[in-house]
Amino acid sequence: MDASDAECPHQGSFLLRAAVGDSRMRWVPQSELVADGQVYGRLAHWDFPFDPTKIAHRVVAAPEPEGRAVLVRVEGPPEHAELLAGRELEAWPPGLREHLAP
Repeated sequence: MDASDAECPHQGSFLLRAAVGDSRMRWVPQSELVADGQVYGRLAHWDFPFDPTKIAHRVVAAPEPEGRAVLVRVEGPPEHAELLAGRELEAWPPGLREHLAP
C-alpha cells in the first residue's frame, strides 16, 4: 500500500508480508519493528485485511517468506518497506528494549 496515496486510509504506514517464527509469543500492539538494532516502525495491525483491487499500492520485489506468513501494517515511513524486504526482523514490545538496555 502506498501511504503517500491521498486515498489511503492509513497515512504514514506500509504493509509488510512477514513470516512468523516458531515462537509461542504473540505480538503486542505498537511493538517496535527492529532490524540490525535500528527501529523501522511500530506494528499497528496483525493479519491486515487488504484487497489489492481497492487501494492503490506499490509492491517491492522480495522473496516470498517461507512458512506461515501474515500481512502486517507498520506505522512508519513507507520507504522503510523497501529497506526491510527479505530481512530478518524482531518485534519488541513497547519499552522493553529500553528497559533491557545496559
